[in-house]
Amino acid sequence: MNRRTVRPEPGRKYFNHLAEHIDSIEANALYQTDNAAVTGMLWVHAAALTAQALEQVAQRYRGEI
Repeated sequence: MNRRTVRPEPGRKYFNHLAEHIDSIEANALYQTDNAAVTGMLWVHAAALTAQALEQVAQRYRGEI
């Protein structure tokens, strides 16, 4: 039986390896973007709660509460 070995094109292994790295970089960038978005939302929420708390302190100080 005559078996023939099929070899990949020259450079194919390199390009596949490079593609894996690019996919990894893109996935990491999306993950970091998601984290930044969540962090930003938390800061906005914390700022709103802080403003609300400061207003309550001011109302107590003015004797409104």
